Amino acid sequence: MAQWCDKQISKAVLGQTMTTEDGLSRAQPSVHNEVREVIIKWDARQLSATFNEYLVNPYTLLNYGEQERYPQVNIELPKPEDLKPFVDAIKEMVDRWLKVLTEDVLAKFGIAQAEAGDEVLHALSAPVNDIALNRQGNRAKRKHLALNRRNDKVNGEAEIDAMVVEVMSNWVEVGGEFINPILKLAKNAKSLSGTERRLGRTT
Repeated sequence: MAQWCDKQISKAVLGQTMTTEDGLSRAQPSVHNEVREVIIKWDARQLSATFNEYLVNPYTLLNYGEQERYPQVNIELPKPEDLKPFVDAIKEMVDRWLKVLTEDVLAKFGIAQAEAGDEVLHALSAPVNDIALNRQGNRAKRKHLALNRRNDKVNGEAEIDAMVVEVMSNWVEVGGEFINPILKLAKNAKSLSGTERRLGRTT
């Protein structure tokens, strides 16, 4: 008898019993939850109408007299936002070295910034290595991996500078044999036309 009464009360208040009792499938709770949301929205509209009729309108008449249009109170329910696309986008931006403010991300989730001395959450395990152990090799080989394949935290600008220095260290000037006579001719020339004539004879 008590169980039957509980179900009747749930139906009267929530319109269904699935959100307060166990169901038989995953589809039933989803449907019943939608019914519950419809009832909540209806209650919000009725509550707004009550505020407008018995609070807002009398207050306006008492303080400002009769009006052509009266203020309205509208109670709106916040719509839940799926933050997974936002998290995926942030991960892509961070992986591509874009600078994202931590405050903006925390504000999106409504999480306060931790201060010194606050107890914070930590990962249960270390991140999985992206490169297989048999492909890592020694540190000298890993130095030549592309930046987007490095699994350790590096300074992008420092890495690029190191690559430039390494490439330029093997550079050898090979144009001296043909460019030096031309430079000597231009240095000893007294006029542009004379330089052109002598350059023509040289070539």
